[in-house]
Amino acid sequence: MNERDSEAVTGLLLGRGYEAAASAEEADVLLYNTCSVRDHAEQKVFGRMGHFKTLKEKNPALVVGIVGCMAQEHGENFFKKNPEIDLVCGPGNLSQIPDLVDEIWRERSPRLAIDKLNDEYGLEGIHYRSGKIKALVTIMTGCDHRCTYCIVPYTRGGECSRGSGSILREMKDLESRGFKDVMLLGQNVNSYGKGLEEKIDFAGLLGKIQEAAPGIGRLRFITSHPKDAHTRLFRAMRDLPMVCEQLHLPVQSGSTRTLRRMKREHTREWYLEQIAEYRSLVPGGSLSTDFIVGFPGETREDFEETLSLAEEAQFDSAYVFQYSPRPGTPALKLADDVSPAEKAGRHQRLLSLQRAISLKKNQALIGDTVEVLFESKTKRGEERFVGRTRSYKRVVAAGPGDLVGRLRKARIAGAADETLLGEILP
Repeated sequence: MNERDSEAVTGLLLGRGYEAAASAEEADVLLYNTCSVRDHAEQKVFGRMGHFKTLKEKNPALVVGIVGCMAQEHGENFFKKNPEIDLVCGPGNLSQIPDLVDEIWRERSPRLAIDKLNDEYGLEGIHYRSGKIKALVTIMTGCDHRCTYCIVPYTRGGECSRGSGSILREMKDLESRGFKDVMLLGQNVNSYGKGLEEKIDFAGLLGKIQEAAPGIGRLRFITSHPKDAHTRLFRAMRDLPMVCEQLHLPVQSGSTRTLRRMKREHTREWYLEQIAEYRSLVPGGSLSTDFIVGFPGETREDFEETLSLAEEAQFDSAYVFQYSPRPGTPALKLADDVSPAEKAGRHQRLLSLQRAISLKKNQALIGDTVEVLFESKTKRGEERFVGRTRSYKRVVAAGPGDLVGRLRKARIAGAADETLLGEILP
């Protein structure tokens, strides 16, 4: 979501006549798009403040802005603690940035813009894209769930769906420009359609996109809440040719007791039933998830249940995070009673288990033929390219020729836990 927001703001500024600077040191405007989901992300931003101050001392005319979720969360406190900051702009106000920057240039006074959190999506009709193969499309913002650990509803607001007509126009534009892989974005894409006058749900939107822009070829989406992932969605994934066989479904914990404390609205058993139905309806589909370890009150027995769920579910991949308290969330009132050392130990145990599972699942693909959309050369070059399968498996393969932007068949010849080694077929 932040990547798409940054891309859209870049497009707005380019449209206003700005040019991209090669580095922060050469910039006249420096905008830092931020995330508040975890404390670590925020600390990285606070750690940059000294650098911002140094840049401002060298170039007093420099406009420095903090945008995104941290701007929404901390608001005018940025001005009080960091006078080098000129702009604080929340996610709902991003479309105003060119005007706000112009005002700062004219009046040399700071600007605060955090008042449009629950407004309709304001970043439409922006032609600029940072790449030529893959594209991101926001279909909704905000979240109505109130997981006790999550700051997103407070920094992104409640759920607000974008009208399907606007989305379809954007999809048709991407199709006409040759984009081959599109990711639909939302804090909870499964609940798309709530609040709209038109009668439409997420599966219905997928069907409309298939009809309107079939030339795109690959359509993905993120993120899904288990409570709203259902049979109708899985059938759409099975029946619509452009929808990729890939589902990211965050579980967060394998312990029902912990899930209740998290207010996740699903149990361990219900989650396992959902993914069993997904796999029955979408054979060969990949499945990834998120885990939080060390949530307040998580006992060793609770954590062992998380390990056993990971073993039973056999995820293709998983993102594992250590719990960190977030300001204003209900979990802040709970005692953060799992020690840092214990959190770190649980984190490593779960990561090690998931890496072993991912390796085993990837090794099972050796000998298979897959379709790969190649996205770039590898960092090492040497005529080796990296791409993704429809199920989002990362594949590295050698030429011939320039494979960037091409769909090619490859035979899987080797595997690691995160990467497949492919051989291009004639």
